Amino acid sequence: AEGRDMQVNIEPAAHPDGTTVDIQDLFFNTPARRKFLRTEKTEFTHIDEVIKRIALSRFEVGFQLNHNGKSVRMFPQALSEKQQLQRLAKICGGGFAEQASTIDAVDGDFHLTGWLVPPEHCRHQGDIQYFFVNGRMMRDKLLSHAVRQAYEKYLPNERVPTFVLYFELPSEQVDVNVHPAKHEVRFHRQRQVHDFILTRIEQALMQLVATDSPQSAVTHQHHYGSQERPSGPTSFPSGRASGGSVLGERKASGSLLPNAARVQNSISSGQPQTEPGAVKSEENWRVLTVFNGVYALIRNEQNLAWLNLAKVHTECVAQKLVQQLQDGLNGQPLLVPVAINLANLPGPASQWPQQELNQCGVVYQCQREQVIIEQMPEMLRQGNVVSGFTELLKLLTEGAETEALASWLAQFAGLESYSITQAEHWLIQWRSQLFEAPDVLQRLPLPGERHAQ
Repeated sequence: AEGRDMQVNIEPAAHPDGTTVDIQDLFFNTPARRKFLRTEKTEFTHIDEVIKRIALSRFEVGFQLNHNGKSVRMFPQALSEKQQLQRLAKICGGGFAEQASTIDAVDGDFHLTGWLVPPEHCRHQGDIQYFFVNGRMMRDKLLSHAVRQAYEKYLPNERVPTFVLYFELPSEQVDVNVHPAKHEVRFHRQRQVHDFILTRIEQALMQLVATDSPQSAVTHQHHYGSQERPSGPTSFPSGRASGGSVLGERKASGSLLPNAARVQNSISSGQPQTEPGAVKSEENWRVLTVFNGVYALIRNEQNLAWLNLAKVHTECVAQKLVQQLQDGLNGQPLLVPVAINLANLPGPASQWPQQELNQCGVVYQCQREQVIIEQMPEMLRQGNVVSGFTELLKLLTEGAETEALASWLAQFAGLESYSITQAEHWLIQWRSQLFEAPDVLQRLPLPGERHAQ
């Protein structure tokens, strides 16, 4: 309809309980229709996908989609665990419902639930990647990066992460008015959100891979939760099904199971050779608390220790920087170029190691008696650019080795304080990269050990 024909007269009408939405000529006045929505089939595909997303976000509501007088989608109200899994199978496929394992993690105001598919069963295309924030479907770069980074070391070639995830946080901590279609959001605590999602999914996948290993005799009862959550049924966050639980556990045969006890957040790894009396890597470590923002108190079945998070962080960054410096470090442009008096810098500009500076991601221009810094390495960009450039130039002029340069740059990547979520992330990194480093872990004597020595 166009012009005056678009006016609607509202009149009372008989109708059963509930709401019926009758949509006709939805894309008639859409400018993009001429270019992207040329056929009715394409239009219906978009409508069908929207219904799927809504059905995944509101299990307590039943949905029926009719097209050309025929019922195309029928999603009855799903309050029980069995009903929820049936809806999941209809939308994502029976294979997803059989293979997927649940995740349930909480840290303060953050709550992550949903289903993760084991890496070896992930799809070759990203058509089943649903991420909901406070009940709204999102395709956000930060969230996608966290999930992709958690999967990357387990995922076979040419496969992509396959998941349905729900992230809940206070509404005042997220801005939904970023994208016109509301597909992207801006979190007020982006780093904490990214680290929370990354760490929790890493823990779930690590335990899942260990459970699926041929050497493991553990029955397949995948239900990954945070240590803070009490055991019991896992319920949807507010706004989704209030009478059921998000469950997807399975036996080795692939059949779905009812709710089972939640297993602890264990982390498995290989077994490197260690000195007698050293802490064994196969034991499951977990974070108890963080002291002074830098030291994580960690424990397993037999040991208690302090983990220096700042050292782990900087050492892991330094290891990556060694390779990046050899290949060429990517710098970041400064929002406002910084001018430095040449008299305050070592040596004449003509003798500066320009190639090495460019290798570090530095871009500058010399103008009369000043040097204009336009780009710096990421870890130096947020700090004092003048002192950072001066010290970097001094190190390069003195011929610093790549390892020394990487260690110096890495110290700027550390944080003043680490949260529990960040501590759990760096605990995983320590176990995988720095387990044999002697200066990051301090074992604490247990009761009775001091007298026995």
